Amino acid sequence: MSDDYDRQYAIAVVSEELSRAWALLSQEKRIFELAPAQDEPPPHAEFSFMIPMTIKSDASTFTVGVLIERADACTVACAMFGSPPDDVSQEDLADACSEVCNIFASSIGDHLYYGQTVIMGLPVVLNEADYTSLLPDIGPGDTYKSQSNGQFLSVVVFRHG
Repeated sequence: MSDDYDRQYAIAVVSEELSRAWALLSQEKRIFELAPAQDEPPPHAEFSFMIPMTIKSDASTFTVGVLIERADACTVACAMFGSPPDDVSQEDLADACSEVCNIFASSIGDHLYYGQTVIMGLPVVLNEADYTSLLPDIGPGDTYKSQSNGQFLSVVVFRHG
């Protein structure tokens, strides 16, 4: 098998796994697809998190960023906590989105780096200023996107060295 085929297969599996994970967490069916390469990463969202990741064999690093808008945060928090929207606090929204980031990052580590030991850090909240200031340091990445009712949910894999 060629490296290109392996990468295309991994991308397809990651897309499927992100879609499956979102459905389990939110009770909402969505499709995630690798977005075309772009010069600019997706914009910051109200609930933005990142997790630093390290490939154990060579100590190379990458970061998984998850950018979730409020409506999607509410959808997943309501499903996870079994609460109506009016009963979900800001803390509940952040907790649910942090868990989404954990699960998405784990899936990406498992499938894009299949067969390798990937060490996950802890999710870090990214405010808009921190997100913007990090972008020059972490460089471009692959973006998996899902759109529903005008809301974008983005998962970005920023590669380092």
